[in-house]
Amino acid sequence: MQFEELGNMAGKKLMLLPGTCCDWQTNFRTVIDSLSEKYHLICVNYDGFDDVFPDMITVTEKIEKYIKP
Repeated sequence: MQFEELGNMAGKKLMLLPGTCCDWQTNFRTVIDSLSEKYHLICVNYDGFDDVFPDMITVTEKIEKYIKP
């Protein structure tokens, strides 16, 4: 899993998880600028958009590892 952090680093964290089989750049391009003003954005690209997609369980476990300290 790849991710980028951007926006207001002092703001509340907001994790953007793309749906509809696309990357975060495609899924959220129309709202990124607005959200960036207020929130610390964590924008996720799932495995498989650059390499082989493993399965949703593996991807979900990677997200949980990032969220849970």
